[in-house]
Amino acid sequence: MLAVVTTDQALHARAQRVVQAVPWHLYAAAAVVFWLLTTRAAGPYDLSAPTSAQHWVKHLGYTVVGALVVAPSVLGARTALSRVLRWGPVTYLGRISYGVFLWHMPLMFAIRRMLGLSIFTGGFWITVVLTTLAAVAVSALSWHLVEERVQRWSHRRTRSSAPQHGG
Repeated sequence: MLAVVTTDQALHARAQRVVQAVPWHLYAAAAVVFWLLTTRAAGPYDLSAPTSAQHWVKHLGYTVVGALVVAPSVLGARTALSRVLRWGPVTYLGRISYGVFLWHMPLMFAIRRMLGLSIFTGGFWITVVLTTLAAVAVSALSWHLVEERVQRWSHRRTRSSAPQHGG
């Protein structure tokens, strides 16, 4: 939705005026949606399976939360959060974030296995720290050795096969 808003000039200008004037209303809306997602209406508190509706409410709700949090920055509001999101290390983490998403689970299970930790037997913080460090390291390697090269190759290939206009 944000991509559509930013590509339509008239819609983008209207959205910018509203969001730049009061960006905090989107953050407040994100907080309310997040709070609602923590209630039983969005699913069980334990490991029992959610209903299909609860499953979709959670997933769509977290999508809405994410969109509401980044929308002010995308639409040009200058907030403390937009400054943090523009900071080099954070933009780099954004660049490799898909790799973090892909790698964190297998790395977490490998780390817990190496430490001899079964599920629900403790070791939360050591698992979080080691998994985060390992996922960022592996994702950076994955980005630089595979993803970035494939993207460059595909962009070159797409540009060279694009129809030539003019002349």
